[in-house]
Amino acid sequence: MKELETSLDWKNVEQEIRQLIQTAPEFKFDVIKFCSAIGSEVKKLGDIEIEIRRRPSDGLLVKHKDQCKKINNAIKDFSSIHLLHLFTRTD
Repeated sequence: MKELETSLDWKNVEQEIRQLIQTAPEFKFDVIKFCSAIGSEVKKLGDIEIEIRRRPSDGLLVKHKDQCKKINNAIKDFSSIHLLHLFTRTD
């Protein structure tokens, strides 16, 4: 799974997450809900990036790094849950 480094990476990561629907169609609602929730976190990341361009500071860079880490951890957890779902599914 790809990771975010900037808010511009979200489109590619979201596309990869939405491909999970193909492997488990019953997971569709959860994928859509997750993408929506992470989208708001990505917006916060974009706001931090704008602030960094306006007035660069070490504090904002740390805040940016923390926000990226938060989003990437959520994506990893979600993909792990999806994988567990696939392993426990009985078809």
